[in-house]
Amino acid sequence: MKITATVITLNEQHNIADALSSLSWADEIIVVDSESRDRTVEIAQGFTDPVTKLTYTYQDPYPGVAISDFKSCAGVPQPSDKTIPGWDE
Repeated sequence: MKITATVITLNEQHNIADALSSLSWADEIIVVDSESRDRTVEIAQGFTDPVTKLTYTYQDPYPGVAISDFKSCAGVPQPSDKTIPGWDE
């Protein structure tokens, strides 16, 4: 089974690299950025491209992303300021 990890960001330049690094096990990473004003998007593009940019109200776990467009059959929302220990080993 393939897994897509989605990460929602807003001004997370200090956390995004660690968060995305901990998702190396995922088959696909989708980053949805809510108009960050720091280097979040630039850093995220080093891990996945494109980074979806939109205004997000934090109510939908897959904002602006059509689940039917995932390249996998399962999606995992991932906080942009957290890592998943041990999954990247």
